[in-house]
Amino acid sequence: MEQLIFYPRVIKVDDTDRIINVITLFNDERLEFTDDMIYTLKLGNQSGYIKDIALTEPSFSSQELKGLPSDMYTAELWVTNGDKTRIYPNKDKGYLGLQANVTAMVGEVLPTLTVSEIKAEIESKLKNAGSGGTAEKGEKGNDGKSAYQTWLDLGNSGTEQDFINSLKAPSAAPVKRAATSVFVDMNDLKNIVGRFDNGCWVEMRTMASWVPLYATGADGYGSVTLQAFVHDQCWCNVQSFINGFLKVSAMQKATPAQFELWKSCVVHEPYADVDQYDWSKCRITSTGSDVGEVDFAKMMFAVGLFTEQTILSLGATKKS
Repeated sequence: MEQLIFYPRVIKVDDTDRIINVITLFNDERLEFTDDMIYTLKLGNQSGYIKDIALTEPSFSSQELKGLPSDMYTAELWVTNGDKTRIYPNKDKGYLGLQANVTAMVGEVLPTLTVSEIKAEIESKLKNAGSGGTAEKGEKGNDGKSAYQTWLDLGNSGTEQDFINSLKAPSAAPVKRAATSVFVDMNDLKNIVGRFDNGCWVEMRTMASWVPLYATGADGYGSVTLQAFVHDQCWCNVQSFINGFLKVSAMQKATPAQFELWKSCVVHEPYADVDQYDWSKCRITSTGSDVGEVDFAKMMFAVGLFTEQTILSLGATKKS
């Protein structure tokens, strides 16, 4: 199996001071660059081929992306030796995201009006437009209907406060998305929490004050290039998966006991609904156990890191 992974996988448009690592995996082994090969990264998007980036090592400067608009770009690594070229990955493509920065939002300062001012303005307009309004010349007419009464006449019901509330624009519902990073919150050492950048947060309730190291890994938080599932580096396993180093295939080589610290973990503000699936036959490891590994799989799906395709391949089934 071949994969092409970028780290970081997403940067902001016009951020030209980043080094983007290019990770090419072949059967879970990294492709080593040699001097006798020519390496070319080819980028495209939905409109087609965009540009080439020549590589002499498995990384490049984000300066190479300057001028490209925000989009999710597809990529292939072409490795040439004489008249022969091998393209990685052999199936699908790599993905590199450019996200719009704040300057993409061109706005202007708008005047602010209070609800009372809006109400008064509506009443004034209705009075002047009604048959009882006051013309520039002539006699003063009778007062027209209030804005509140006009609102009632249109079939609405309620108090004046209900009418005022109806003038307020409804709040936009937040857009849910899958997680792209996690932060380890160790303020409560008895209940180490992982906070994801999409609003999900996870309690590891089997964790205790004597295992804060388990949250961050032996080298401290930042050991995020793990290529095998490690029992005592819980959140590093998750971040390494996000970064593209730890694959599901590597997790399947672990033992059930390596997942024990995930037993009874709880996901708050989930991105995906785990209750739509039957998890009784879901297993990650080859030997199979429900002591933690099912909880881990459910957590990864709930925060948006495991796709539906992944959990179905692990044995979960969708309820009818």
